[in-house]
Amino acid sequence: MSETAVPRPNQGVIEVEGAQLSYVIEGEGPACLVIGSATYYPRTFSPELRKNLQLIFVDARDFAPSNPGFDDTTVTLDTLAQDIETARTKLGLGKVIVIGHSIHGLLAAEYTRRFPQNVSHTVILNTPPVGITQMTPVSNAFWETEGSAERKQILKENLEKLAVIAPGLSPEELLVKTYVYSSPKYWYDPRYDCSWCWEGVVANMPFTAHLYNTLLGHYDLDQGPGKITGPVYYGLGRHDYVVPFTLMDESQQAKLPNLTFEMYEQSGHTPQLEEPELFNRRLLGWLQSH
Repeated sequence: MSETAVPRPNQGVIEVEGAQLSYVIEGEGPACLVIGSATYYPRTFSPELRKNLQLIFVDARDFAPSNPGFDDTTVTLDTLAQDIETARTKLGLGKVIVIGHSIHGLLAAEYTRRFPQNVSHTVILNTPPVGITQMTPVSNAFWETEGSAERKQILKENLEKLAVIAPGLSPEELLVKTYVYSSPKYWYDPRYDCSWCWEGVVANMPFTAHLYNTLLGHYDLDQGPGKITGPVYYGLGRHDYVVPFTLMDESQQAKLPNLTFEMYEQSGHTPQLEEPELFNRRLLGWLQSH
């Protein structure tokens, strides 16, 4: 496991080119940079995990407003990796465990690729190993063949409710509400209401479009610079119908030579919240053994 972090302010803002990234630090133990949202992600990891790890939640640009006049289209994967490195440096961290969930798992991977000397372990959760363009038809087909009749009926009812309120929502609100109302695709419990996770979260819609369509539209775990050779933990939920586990086939697993791949049978898109005891036990055991 990586070295134990020293005491530091438990929240603040890190300035990067064109944006200000909030961070929140919780727990004690080896330092883990959790990339994505300093508001959303603290709600998804259990209090018990904080007894063993220091979780440092840092915004990515899709959940941080860009500075006025900044051109989001100038941001590259190099920029996003440098954002993480800036956070690590400004917080005075040594080697870190880097954690990314969903699309942010690819940012964790790209940081590891560029700064391997600063990463002890990489944890990737419910992340597509391919670009959005390739993932979408696989996701749609998986839902059609594997989604139960009950799930499909619940989704139909939810989307009918969403259609009623959608005209009065901003694009940012619609993004969040669509996620919440799409619960049958995201959660083991198809009726789970995750709206509490999203309270106070504001998406940066222009940058999100750039991230999904341009930067990660055609992604490959084998793309440069260099290979990811350090230890990687890759967790996926069997009932994730947005990022189906079938994407992580043997050909994809072979691209990560030091990979541990585990399935969460009673999880959808967020195993750290849906099966916290199993997730904690597996993650901590893996960190100890690698």
